[in-house]
Amino acid sequence: MAAAVTVASSAPAAPLAPIRTLPAERGAAAPNSWSVQLGAFAVTANAEALRDRLALLLSAPEADGLPAAARTPWVEYDGKFSRVLIGSLGDRATAQAWALQLERFLVRETALYAR
Repeated sequence: MAAAVTVASSAPAAPLAPIRTLPAERGAAAPNSWSVQLGAFAVTANAEALRDRLALLLSAPEADGLPAAARTPWVEYDGKFSRVLIGSLGDRATAQAWALQLERFLVRETALYAR
């Protein structure tokens, strides 16, 4: 079971919005894996820049509470967008738990990405 990650702040924490799930393509089979999406860009260089910034943040000692596999972002091009993703998980529940932890730690909205 993953440990919760906390971020020190003097302001009260705002409630998090529900995790969005990106829609599967019509006629697509059930997803084989789930990832946490941290951004999607038409310009690959922008996705790579975000990946590099997030990799730096996730390598900091403060991120030690996150699962090790949830600390390695990568860029995947799907033919239209370059997506910044973390994880390749077999079940949606674990991906959603990671998404919540990453949102709290990075103070950045996430979405689940199904493949």
